[in-house]
Amino acid sequence: MIRMNASVIICTYNRSHSLLNTLESLEKIAMPENWVWELIIVDNDSSDDTKMVAETFVSGTNLNARYVFEERQGLSSARNRGIKEATGDIVAFSDDDMTFDSHWLFEILAAFEKCPCICVAGKIIPRWPEEKPTWLIDEGPSQMPAFDGRFDLGDQILEIDKHPFGGNMAYKKSAFSKYGLFRTDLGRTGNHLMANEETEFCDRLFAAGEKIVYSPRAVVYHHLEDGQTTKAYWLKRMFNHGRSAIRMKDQSKSGLHRLSVFSLLKQSYRILENVFRWLLTFDHRMRFFHKLRMYRSLGVFTESIKVLMQR
Repeated sequence: MIRMNASVIICTYNRSHSLLNTLESLEKIAMPENWVWELIIVDNDSSDDTKMVAETFVSGTNLNARYVFEERQGLSSARNRGIKEATGDIVAFSDDDMTFDSHWLFEILAAFEKCPCICVAGKIIPRWPEEKPTWLIDEGPSQMPAFDGRFDLGDQILEIDKHPFGGNMAYKKSAFSKYGLFRTDLGRTGNHLMANEETEFCDRLFAAGEKIVYSPRAVVYHHLEDGQTTKAYWLKRMFNHGRSAIRMKDQSKSGLHRLSVFSLLKQSYRILENVFRWLLTFDHRMRFFHKLRMYRSLGVFTESIKVLMQR
């Protein structure tokens, strides 16, 4: 059996229209002749023509590619299935709305060879369908969450103390046998925009003293769709981001202990604080910034109530 240097996992759900661009972009990957990799397409119970698109691609490409169907809905379930299918020493993840710099995978593997680490995070550059929205603040102290997928920590390779983004992250496969898989109660499921599955997994790595490295030359491009450029989408993401933050804590006794009437009162204060900031701010971008913060607090409050009621 040929030893695989890497397994590239693309999880997909009802995005056949963009999936093909992603897969065709991977055909342009440049690798040394003695470096071998495989592509695993994980269909997460799609109801569109994803299966046909993926299988047609697999049958016609020169890549070592295969299609896998995962009926358990949820991005974490799809990634976990990909991990189980992978035969590579390195497992690299991306999404079905990305395209790749031709040296992306080479730079991922080169970072692992150069740096003693368990995970490599690559750069993600958003590509907007039209101009970037005027309400988006993507730099400075009032920077909004990177729901456009941007992940850019500069132009130097360096060790980082933050988790990578799912559109461009790679791990030693041994990390999953040592630290477990992605939690299936976190991460998006279908059209439900939960999050933090990468954060929670990387928290386990950091707690064990493992290292994560950022590679600026491992570049992917996130192609946003029209629905991802609206304020309503960002508010929905922020609300679920708050819910996910509480759900992360809900697996430990210490996390449950911190959920109390006092914590609910604290969140109520934060909601009211951001309501007033939203209402009293005249700059349209800062108004939306405070509205986002309010929605996150609402998400935290909502999930906290749910957890407390289930005790």
